[in-house]
Amino acid sequence: MPSVAQPPLSLSPWSAATTQERHACGAVNVRHKADAMNRTCSDAVRSAWQTDQHVPLTQMRGALTFVPGAAYVGALCAERVSNRVGYGKAQVSVTSEWRRGRTERHRPASLAQKAQLSTGRALRASAATMASGGKQEEIEYDVVILGAGIIGAATAYYLSRQVEGVDTPRVRVLVIEREAVACSSSGKAGGFLARTWGDGGDTQQLHRVSFALHEQLAAELQLTSYRKVNTLQAQPFRKGANASSWLSGDACRSSLMDDTTNTAQVTPFELTARLMQEAQAAGVELVHETACGFELHRPSGPHDEAGSRREVASVRTQSGKVFRCRKVLIAMGVWSTTVAAWLDAGAKGRAQLQLPLEGILSTSLVFERKQKVLDEPFAVFCGEDRNGCHLELYPRANGDLYVCGMGGSEILDIHRVVPGGDIEAPSRVRPSASRLDAAMNTLRAIAPGLVGEDGGPDIVQACIRPCAPDAKPLMGRLGRSNAFIATGHNCWGILWGPASGKAMAELLLTGKSATLDLSPFEPTRFMPQKLRRSRQNAATGEEVGEFW
Repeated sequence: MPSVAQPPLSLSPWSAATTQERHACGAVNVRHKADAMNRTCSDAVRSAWQTDQHVPLTQMRGALTFVPGAAYVGALCAERVSNRVGYGKAQVSVTSEWRRGRTERHRPASLAQKAQLSTGRALRASAATMASGGKQEEIEYDVVILGAGIIGAATAYYLSRQVEGVDTPRVRVLVIEREAVACSSSGKAGGFLARTWGDGGDTQQLHRVSFALHEQLAAELQLTSYRKVNTLQAQPFRKGANASSWLSGDACRSSLMDDTTNTAQVTPFELTARLMQEAQAAGVELVHETACGFELHRPSGPHDEAGSRREVASVRTQSGKVFRCRKVLIAMGVWSTTVAAWLDAGAKGRAQLQLPLEGILSTSLVFERKQKVLDEPFAVFCGEDRNGCHLELYPRANGDLYVCGMGGSEILDIHRVVPGGDIEAPSRVRPSASRLDAAMNTLRAIAPGLVGEDGGPDIVQACIRPCAPDAKPLMGRLGRSNAFIATGHNCWGILWGPASGKAMAELLLTGKSATLDLSPFEPTRFMPQKLRRSRQNAATGEEVGEFW
């Protein structure tokens, strides 16, 4: 039986580094199991850390090993360990192989300086906390980002690098994530990239700008999963010639649809995790909390006609913590709809904010380590077949085959994702068993050499894609407030993520994006009237499918 994939923990299982490697890196090394994630540090460890002594493993709760002079990963008890583990001269990276417990080392040229800076900040913050008797100094962040998916991570990454040509002080950024980095669509998407597939519409700029940024980021972040691929168009259950030997000519015919000048592929989890790691190395903070509301205030200056203009003063979490901020970015995917009530709380005399997102439930499969996929890496888009599927097959650089496009995607009632709903958190999303059976029937016919008669997928998983009624993302400022939003990217979230993150970083810092024209994606386009949530594209009348 295949395993049903659960969202990755805040930190993936790690291979143990040798003693020599640990001392050579001058880094914090982490070995742990899932049940050690939330354990706190013992008094002996705290005392030893304060005096800069080495902490014997026998004195630890969990499996953390400290090196003298290194920052305490986990912010001295209580906080979950983040996805970034290394400090000093090396950094340990989460990749698409997190579930195998493998470790990769990345050494960007400037990483040492950035990591040392981040370490110093962590040490000073921890020392200040202990000196004040455990009371944390109240901090006002320049930007608080809600959500550590691809949009939140990319925005944090570009904020940490400032805006080119703009001489401003470095901003203080906090990312609040309720479960784990890339725990939903950003960790379970296919990662297919297409440069020209949006030509002729408002999203053309997103496709073209972000396609170029992906290649740039692959080099900057030293991604192992990015590569350009040829793309095939296939017709299941029709005999014919095939461009790939792993597709059966008796049950499928295929031809070249696009080439490496226009199509590429990346593993979304690796990309998102590396963006967040680099942002943290540059000083961005990440906490694992569940945001549950805003504290609003009425700023000085002009008000709207009703005299009710209010801005976000801080973000509240379920644990009772309050994070003060000057600006807030909502990047929580389909769960972003919950903030409409937070911004409207207690407001009188004005129209309520409308964020009419739909959630599209998408099941996907992963077949691990297929040699034929390594030898012939083609992305394949299949036409609709007799099982109701229109499969999309994405070969990954490590030999895994990712499969989605199973058809029959459920359009979720938005009330199911709000607090109290049955899928109020990413970890509650479950795959569709019926669509799994349909997809397997098609796969066994068109790719018997990969799947086999009795073989099943190694991973079965599901996520919710956020989609607006007009099939365009929501990106921009929410009215005249200091709240911003970036969501609704549907099936192009991974492709559009870098450009969206860079544009939002520019907007947050300077008030205007130089990377994208954000006017077609203005979130207030839904303010005049409450749009109905339906299965149709409000612009064209076409049904919501896997492709649009």
